[in-house]
Amino acid sequence: LACPFFLGNGTVAADDNVLYDILSYLDVSDALHLAISSSLCCRRLVGKTLAEAPEEGCLQRFLADILGKDAVAAAATCGIIAAMRALRGPPGEVLSLTLAIDGDTPVPFALRFLDAIFAAEHCWQPASLAAAQQLLRGNWANVMSATRCALKAVEQDFDAVVAEEFPIQNAYVRVARLRSAVAFLQERFGKWSRQDLEDAVASLDLTIKGYVEEGFDLGCPQVNRPGKAAMPYSHWWVYRVHRVSNDFGLCS
Repeated sequence: LACPFFLGNGTVAADDNVLYDILSYLDVSDALHLAISSSLCCRRLVGKTLAEAPEEGCLQRFLADILGKDAVAAAATCGIIAAMRALRGPPGEVLSLTLAIDGDTPVPFALRFLDAIFAAEHCWQPASLAAAQQLLRGNWANVMSATRCALKAVEQDFDAVVAEEFPIQNAYVRVARLRSAVAFLQERFGKWSRQDLEDAVASLDLTIKGYVEEGFDLGCPQVNRPGKAAMPYSHWWVYRVHRVSNDFGLCS
């Protein structure tokens, strides 16, 4: 594909539709690797400049098929190559899961979405953030419905762990991760409709606080080791070890 004859050497070039068909068999990372493999590939696949219609280039069309034209337009303000770089990894998973959420999304899928939100928190770039905002705004009602179901399931599972006397601190690591993900989701994407999760969040928070006031230690030992925290403190809805009510709800 990289040969000048196929991509265009000034006299002969493959049709854009042929290149687009080839891209359709690739994922975002593979398409990006192809585009940056040479200056010729980059020029040929990017096509015309962003000042013109963003869907005209092969890469723009490729991404639009995955994310939709509006999300690509939002992400590509800094350039289509920069946008593709930003859409890899956890932010890209958030985008793909957002597109797949509907009114019948099962709880495990919703939990996977929240895990992706958590993992993406330190990975967002302007392009991926703009695309995510566009997609989430368009599918907000379904995302909120799925998130409420996920929070309810998390609370029920945590109650079951306590009732069956399983190691509660290990189970709470999972709860903390998902509770943090909801905080990140609300802060980055849901400022205009925070009330959508108000009841579900309040119920889970009261359950957490209730167990702490009963004497359960929900501190994360990794956070309590000076200089050796395995995860940033701002990423966890946690208590310090052996602390109770005055440290409730420390997040971000």
